[in-house]
Amino acid sequence: MSTEIVSTGWYNGTDPRKLVLNCFFRMGCSAALVTNRGNKAAAGAAGGRPAKYRLARLLRTHGAQEDRAYRSASREEDAEGITGFSVERDLMRVAAELLRRHAAAVAVSILPWHEKLRYAAAYLRKKAGRSSACGRSEQAPAAAAAAFSAAAEDLVPDFRAAVNHFCLPASGKPMIKKMAAGLGLREAEMEAALMTFHRFGNQSSASMWYQLAYLEAKKRVKKGERVWQLGMGSGPKANTLVWECCRRFHKDEAAGGPWSDTINRYPLSPAAERDW
Repeated sequence: MSTEIVSTGWYNGTDPRKLVLNCFFRMGCSAALVTNRGNKAAAGAAGGRPAKYRLARLLRTHGAQEDRAYRSASREEDAEGITGFSVERDLMRVAAELLRRHAAAVAVSILPWHEKLRYAAAYLRKKAGRSSACGRSEQAPAAAAAAFSAAAEDLVPDFRAAVNHFCLPASGKPMIKKMAAGLGLREAEMEAALMTFHRFGNQSSASMWYQLAYLEAKKRVKKGERVWQLGMGSGPKANTLVWECCRRFHKDEAAGGPWSDTINRYPLSPAAERDW
């Protein structure tokens, strides 16, 4: 069960850092039946239908060992003694650093060898370019090295070589777009996260399952395809679940889902998304 309950964390003070939760977070809950039985036994427990997905990978990265990262989003009292959840200005930077470390671990775990070799070759070309630049730039080798570091950070492996669909943290439109850009994703691959945030707001961990339900309601997940659920939260922490679709979906399976009455309105038109 995944849930977000804002009533316990609602802030009625005046500290701007603590008002973010009031603006973007929403109440929400989701539940999924998970079993470690074989598919036949699972089918018996689920009324004759086999499991939808098989868990292919589970990875977790935690960054609480750094004080700056830990304090970027934490629950504390303000000057008047009112408890609230503070979001600091450097949260985006902390999230980017954590995502970079977590994405590297995910890449090692799930990418096929041909993509790992392609990325390694691109990195070596960048490194060779750095050596050449430093050799030519006698007056400013430090500047050349800094330029290489920035270019190396722009190197992103192609996660589409291992994953077909993506569920991202629905923590705000700018955050979703920045995270998708950092992972090298296109507009279509951030659609589930953006539309979930537009329709339901930030429901924290529950948003992951609302996004999966969106993909299912759009009939995009096919047998054999993989879905990457990437969750991030305070701590800071990042968590990855990679699910492999085990079967075709029946027509009525998405009928009672959270998108059943609104799925035809999504995705938003370009004009509507600009106004949002």
